[in-house]
Amino acid sequence: MRHYELNFDKNAGRAEFRQDVNAILSRGGTVYEMSGAMEIHRVGSPEVQTALRTLRPATGDTTLDALLETARTLYLSRKPADRVTAIEKLWDGFERLKTIDDPTDKKTSVTALLAHIPDHATRDLINEEMVALTKVGNGFQIRHHEVGKHPIPADAHDYFATRMVDLIVYLLDQSGRLAPA
Repeated sequence: MRHYELNFDKNAGRAEFRQDVNAILSRGGTVYEMSGAMEIHRVGSPEVQTALRTLRPATGDTTLDALLETARTLYLSRKPADRVTAIEKLWDGFERLKTIDDPTDKKTSVTALLAHIPDHATRDLINEEMVALTKVGNGFQIRHHEVGKHPIPADAHDYFATRMVDLIVYLLDQSGRLAPA
């Protein structure tokens, strides 16, 4: 008459169950995992996970830091609408970052931001990427929602988010505005 259930280690059982569920989710190639609170959360593709993990703004601008933190939190939501909002917040943060060095003149501010990049070829490439992503923000329903703007396809959310986060992280890192890991 041994009643093992009376001596069951609930924490160890939960940990084992969580590990088993996460193994199944991982094998299935999903972008979800079970948290320690036993809730299923979206973690995104491996590329998004890496990008969001490195996004640690320390700009001294509370509005910019809040935009980027909100984007990170919303992007991991299960709700597709939250991911769209997160992408909008990333673009808003990018536009604010472009004005951080000289709030009175955006072009001067961008030049100052790019000046933190020592290598000329890399600086030129990053400048081209900034121009390209500004065009993306203006051409898709990210910053503008007029008729004729393209919605972001759901299967491209990770691509858009990763591309923008990687650029922002690089700019923050080069300008000394990225918190240490």
